[in-house]
Amino acid sequence: MIILSNAFSLQMLDLEQKQQVEITPLTQVETIELLKNDFTSAVGHADTANVLTDLLKITVPANRINVSLTNNDILIVAQLIGGRLPEGSTTLPEGYSLKFVKVTVTRPWWSKLAFWLVCNKIKRRNEYEQKWMGSANI
Repeated sequence: MIILSNAFSLQMLDLEQKQQVEITPLTQVETIELLKNDFTSAVGHADTANVLTDLLKITVPANRINVSLTNNDILIVAQLIGGRLPEGSTTLPEGYSLKFVKVTVTRPWWSKLAFWLVCNKIKRRNEYEQKWMGSANI
């Protein structure tokens, strides 16, 4: 899922497991390319949504939702630089800018490997116990 937001927060992550967060700067053109087919808006402020609609030439609805990122999600953050938007803004005011970044979340490869090794060790131990301990009871 591709999600467009005007912020990134630790509340978007599963804080019960180790994860890697990768942040990649995007150009405006790259951002449009990622959003052109389908995305979910998590832009909580109408003025910010209006400015993004004007800048990206893609309809960005204001949508106050909670976001929980998983391994396959892409979060595109439109970070406003320059302060708070003046109320009623529909275009980016002079002196303001937007920086776009792509945020992806993954579990580290060694975490997956460690899980596999533990499961494999348990499976082997169970097979050993069945073979040797089971025959001792006969």
